[in-house]
Amino acid sequence: MTDQQKYSDNINKINVVINKFFLHSPEILQIRSKDLMPEFIAAGIFPKKHRDGLPIRDLLRTLDTNHQLHLIPSVFADRKLKNVNWYFQNSKLEHQGYTQTNILAQ
Repeated sequence: MTDQQKYSDNINKINVVINKFFLHSPEILQIRSKDLMPEFIAAGIFPKKHRDGLPIRDLLRTLDTNHQLHLIPSVFADRKLKNVNWYFQNSKLEHQGYTQTNILAQ
């Protein structure tokens, strides 16, 4: 398997993990990316947890830099002056009238 194939496979696995999480926890509107690290590790996406979710944050930064965040449709970047807080949102939110702004305000 080439690096590109592995990268693409990991993106697909990440989407599956996120979708399963929200399927089993529909009451949760959004979750910090680092809070799904145990699920990503269990799925074999990342080998272990580093510094508060560093592997997923690094991957999301790479996607952001390469203008590829669309590959993970549920990702939301809460951009601050010095950093970005990464979240995953329940994909059903838009159909329920929620926006990123009113979710973060909760």
